Amino acid sequence: MTEIVPLATPVRGTIFDVGLVGEWSMGKSKKTEIVVNHYDERFLDYFAEMLREYPQNSCNCTVLVTGRMTSGKSSYVMGQARKVDDRHFSQDKVAFRLSEFNRAIKRNPVADPANNLYPQVQLDEAGYDLFSQSWMESVQRELVKNFEVIGAKRQITWLCLPHRELLNKKMREQPIDFWVNIVMKDLKRGIGELRKGLENPWHIEKYWQPQAAFLFPPVLDDFYREYRVRKMSFIQEVLEQKDAKETPAKTNQRDVALRLAYQTGMFTLEELADQLNLTRGRLSQIVNSE
Repeated sequence: MTEIVPLATPVRGTIFDVGLVGEWSMGKSKKTEIVVNHYDERFLDYFAEMLREYPQNSCNCTVLVTGRMTSGKSSYVMGQARKVDDRHFSQDKVAFRLSEFNRAIKRNPVADPANNLYPQVQLDEAGYDLFSQSWMESVQRELVKNFEVIGAKRQITWLCLPHRELLNKKMREQPIDFWVNIVMKDLKRGIGELRKGLENPWHIEKYWQPQAAFLFPPVLDDFYREYRVRKMSFIQEVLEQKDAKETPAKTNQRDVALRLAYQTGMFTLEELADQLNLTRGRLSQIVNSE
């Protein structure tokens, strides 16, 4: 039987009754196992209020969501963002292109907690799924330029990436407030690990304090189905553009990114082959070459 425990949000102390499933191991640090509480899906309501506390206190908030391809990152963000503000989180808040991301930030109003308005924008991982290193460099330049606007408007920003190391050091240590890593256990989806970034006065790098593990349900409604259609259309459009404009320099850049994606364990050969329409034999040659 699931135990019900009260959780109080850090600033305003709002109480949420959440189901405690048990304990969860986040691995080891200096040979010491990191164990946190593992909560059920009611944790999403609690975390949503934690995020709302940032605009309520005149701050912006940025959440990094990582995890291997098809692990459920987008499904999690779709559900969690609508827990934060279901009325105002729409498809035009999900950006595949930097132009869409910039447009969403500019069009978003200033947060108005008194009227339950919490502007959000999600930068989707689709751009990286095309394995363009220059895309990630452009993303980070645009983020640096836009964080002043994001802060002034008290935005909640979601960044979805396969791996945290894809952000440069300055980006991943400074603007990120929370890090949610989506994991798969025994090929089962629907588990998130939450860490909070704490400033370190002696080092540039933040300390990523383990907070909790939690369950989240799959999102299979019309909102998510529309998102999938938009994402696949975007991927197909850009792949067709790449095929038409392929050059030796671009091919080399692609191969470097492919080796990074495979050798760091982000994707399997099958997943890469499915995305890029290459044979497994050709992919093996690319990822194993120097």
